[in-house]
Amino acid sequence: MKDIFSYLSGGKENSILHKLIRILLGSNLIIIFVLGIIAFYGLVSALHQAEEMGQSIGNTSYQDSSQLLVRQRGEELLYIARYNAKIIQLVIDGEGYDSINNSMEKLRDVIDDIHLSNSGFCFALNKQGKVVLSSQARAYEAGDALELAVDMKDDIRESDSASLARIAKEMCLGHSGVQLVFIDKKAYYVAYTPIENTGWSVATVFEKNQVIAPIEENRDNIYALTKDKLADMKGHIILISIFMVAVLLMLLFFVIYEGKKLSKRFVASILKLADSVREISKKAVIGSLSVSGELPKGDKKLFDGSFSNRVDIRTGDEIEELANCFNIMTEELEGYMDTLVSETAEKERIATELTLAQDIQMGVLPHKFPPFPEHTEFSLYASMESAKEVGGDFYDFYMVDEHRLAVTIADVSGKGVGAAMFMAISKTILKNLLLTGKNMTLADLVTHANNQLKEDNTARMFVTAFIGILDIRTGLFEFVNGGHNPSLIYEKEKGAFRYLDVESNFVLAGRKNISYVSQSTILKPGDSLFLYTDGVTEAMNNKDELYGEERLLSQLNCSKNADEPQSLLEEIGKSVAAFVGDAEQSDDITMLALTYFGPVGEK
Repeated sequence: MKDIFSYLSGGKENSILHKLIRILLGSNLIIIFVLGIIAFYGLVSALHQAEEMGQSIGNTSYQDSSQLLVRQRGEELLYIARYNAKIIQLVIDGEGYDSINNSMEKLRDVIDDIHLSNSGFCFALNKQGKVVLSSQARAYEAGDALELAVDMKDDIRESDSASLARIAKEMCLGHSGVQLVFIDKKAYYVAYTPIENTGWSVATVFEKNQVIAPIEENRDNIYALTKDKLADMKGHIILISIFMVAVLLMLLFFVIYEGKKLSKRFVASILKLADSVREISKKAVIGSLSVSGELPKGDKKLFDGSFSNRVDIRTGDEIEELANCFNIMTEELEGYMDTLVSETAEKERIATELTLAQDIQMGVLPHKFPPFPEHTEFSLYASMESAKEVGGDFYDFYMVDEHRLAVTIADVSGKGVGAAMFMAISKTILKNLLLTGKNMTLADLVTHANNQLKEDNTARMFVTAFIGILDIRTGLFEFVNGGHNPSLIYEKEKGAFRYLDVESNFVLAGRKNISYVSQSTILKPGDSLFLYTDGVTEAMNNKDELYGEERLLSQLNCSKNADEPQSLLEEIGKSVAAFVGDAEQSDDITMLALTYFGPVGEK
């Protein structure tokens, strides 16, 4: 029985379903319920069959029932009297056929032995259609009322009754059968059969009413009996139905009562567990907001940092298992919150340091514009937008002497704090060499800078740089491109930007003792330079499309601010931002624009 319980409840002996099945089977209620259903079905089936039988009897028609009431089988003549049925078999010995007189005597004996009802009689007919023998002779004693109104001495085939004449002809022809005839508006059944070896035919006649009356009487008796039985059965069915309803109601009340007892115990445990879950959830939310700094100061007292809530439920079923899981979750959550607090504090410290580093980095870069208001020979503007708190890009510009302006734009490999530190080192080394190495060519200065950056570069970082010096008296612009993107020059005479043709020098800090090649070009009054890092051309949108050098060149040529460095950089910045859209910025975006107005200092 225990296995049955376990099977029905899915193998969980302490489940609610297991307990409910045990209660039902233990109280035999299921067995009573099944037996009641079987008894109810049997009574309904019997009632249905009795009703069909009564209806079938009540609907029986006797208007054309000759084959039902009287039928012939071989030489046996079967007819139905008021209370019984008899089989008449005409037996004539073979010796009797030698003499008609002997046959007549035997036939008369047979007919006399037949006991018919008051209105029935037998007669024998020869081939000429005349009655040779009849049992009506006995009827004369009882009166004429029992005689058939037919002259038996004449040829019956010529009778005024067409139906009787037709039967006589059939008898003369040696046929047999049962037919309904009407004589003087009365209905009779005539059963006839031939007598072998004589050519005669014998018939039995019954009045129709005498034949059907017993059956109708029996039908009425059966119908009345059936009606009484149906009434008794209906009474029993009603009693059984009432009993079944009472049993079902008792079973229902019992189940409801037991269900309430079980539900009180389970619901109380579930409510207790739900309250604990709400309390823990509230503390988790408040704790998260408190850790992230989003919790208002007035609400910080709501969180004490404790997740000590535990639920003690001992029901021995799934609810107890759920409560144990909840307690384990609470312990893990408490540990998680402790870790979160410590990690958040560490992140806040790092964020503070990165913010400070960003301020320091931006302070290192020139940020005062216009940078040299006393020099009207040129106009200059630069900008940098870091992908992270600190970046690896940098720009720089300063006066080497009274007549020469140095400009630099560079991109350090990598991101973050390491790149920012290497950027500061690169910027310092390049500036120191350009300011102190007045007797050296620009190519030599870049070579020395490469060797210094390569020293002790265990991180194997490198930097791409574009370094140029503009003589503001002549417009001569000498530059070295150390693996950086090609810069663009705006030629006022042509009214368009184009990319500078640059030598493919190696990056700085990549390898020692590399010889760098310098190049030069002449800037005419109104000409401009546009320097940038790959964060501009490699800006990517949500479709993984790059901004690209061609788009940059097209945007510059569409601008009307070629001689306005600040407006030009703001316009390009907006174009890049519109192209990128919602995509995350993947690299630092640094730009520098320089417009040369000539030695006279006039635009």
